[in-house]
Amino acid sequence: MRSDDRYTTVHRVAPKLVPGLPKPNVWSAWMRTLRHSLWRNQPMYDLETRPDRHGGILDYAPTPILCWSRMQTEAGQGLDAIVHRKEIERRANGGLFLWGVGNPPAKALRGVRTAGKPVDAIFSIMKSKPKAVDVKPARVVLWRTYFDEVGFERPLPDGSLVTSRADSITRDKFAHYALMCWADEPLKLGDYGSFDHQAYRNVSAEQGPIGASQVTALVERYRPEQAPGTYRINLRARLSGAYWVKLGSPLILAPSALDKIQSAHGSPLTTQDWVSLISSIRDCSLAGQTEPRGQLHLL
Repeated sequence: MRSDDRYTTVHRVAPKLVPGLPKPNVWSAWMRTLRHSLWRNQPMYDLETRPDRHGGILDYAPTPILCWSRMQTEAGQGLDAIVHRKEIERRANGGLFLWGVGNPPAKALRGVRTAGKPVDAIFSIMKSKPKAVDVKPARVVLWRTYFDEVGFERPLPDGSLVTSRADSITRDKFAHYALMCWADEPLKLGDYGSFDHQAYRNVSAEQGPIGASQVTALVERYRPEQAPGTYRINLRARLSGAYWVKLGSPLILAPSALDKIQSAHGSPLTTQDWVSLISSIRDCSLAGQTEPRGQLHLL
């Protein structure tokens, strides 16, 4: 069975009716549910409690522990442009892409990663409008390295481009993080079903609910989801490699570099074109501004 089968929606081609069995579309979904339940050794409600917006059942079962992140305009780019850029990045890296986030990983992540537990990454569009500082930041940073699971600083993959706004309200932005994600299929914003975030708790000793200010969180389901949830799943992948990393070696981007990033949206770039573009963006950044003042490399 292909690993990406669980990301497909149940086809509504009805088999022949059999007396005493559920209706065709429900029966088809139930059989897929059973196969995936046996394959992943998970309770069947993981797959059955995810009705889609048309009233059917989505054949997609998030892992019991997952990473949920809310997304919106960032570093002067809208979501459509960001996802387009991440899709080119995914192709250039053979399936891997890095998604920048503002908060550090949960302390429990190391144990989850060491145990080899699969962790899906699901993304939902924020309900609030983007902040003015995110729509038009004064400065934008390009992050060039990351710290792996044992603390070594490594260069980002050639096809990866992670940016963030350089300033908070009162100080330089000293730290930024990224989810290391893998996707077998093209990235595209869409509606992939309901997400009931209240059915999840933070993976921690306290197991507290997801806070309103938690933009990205490592969570675990403690009860079946109820539909419709407050949020929709608008993008999905799974964590890979070091899962959730701290970034390093920031570079202030010159206006010409920002223009190049913006021009990539909607352009029919090949993966080689993309890698060359990233290289040129690094080259045309402001001379003498290799790191924001006071940058700290902390593990």
